Amino acid sequence: MMHKALPTTDLYFSHSCRPLIKRWWRRGLIVRESANSFRCGNRFLLIRRDQPDVMEKALAWSGPLIYLIDDDIPSAASSPALLPRIEHA
Repeated sequence: MMHKALPTTDLYFSHSCRPLIKRWWRRGLIVRESANSFRCGNRFLLIRRDQPDVMEKALAWSGPLIYLIDDDIPSAASSPALLPRIEHA
């Protein structure tokens, strides 16, 4: 089941890369793994967070993992609870 994409996914990736994302009716260099995760060749892109099984897949990925976040990192440094769990790993 695909969850709804985060605004971050649409803003920073999906809209600008739309012609490159594979759909059932067109070929594309980028494969959507889930709502906020994509694969291009051996690279895996995780945007902020996704379903737990997809996040586990990202952490186990053998190729380059690109983790796109738009959180306020300086504020989170003083309060780590503000960041998603994966950022503390």
